[in-house]
Amino acid sequence: MTIATINLKTGERVTSQNDAPSFTTPAEVLAQERKTMVASAMQVRLALLAAGRLDEVEAVVATADPATKIAWDKATEFRRLSPTIATFATMVSPPFSATELDTLFTAAMEIEV
Repeated sequence: MTIATINLKTGERVTSQNDAPSFTTPAEVLAQERKTMVASAMQVRLALLAAGRLDEVEAVVATADPATKIAWDKATEFRRLSPTIATFATMVSPPFSATELDTLFTAAMEIEV
């Protein structure tokens, strides 16, 4: 963007280039926040327990493929945007919405271990 200013004493016109300010949209802020959401496996399980959905998730895992079972049983932490979490979120009924997962991870990260 070009900015023109006039020196009132001399009448000289001066122009300068100025990059338009960058703004972060709420969607961009949320996407960045989700990238940083990480909780231990225990924190996630306790948050699911508090939400009343642990038994349901564990029942779904019991019927899942071997790789999913290993991921659930052996992972030490879960990332909000991980494929494992995305899979679990859609396997339960009703599926977790993106907002529900955000709430779950926020709650899980607040649990002190």
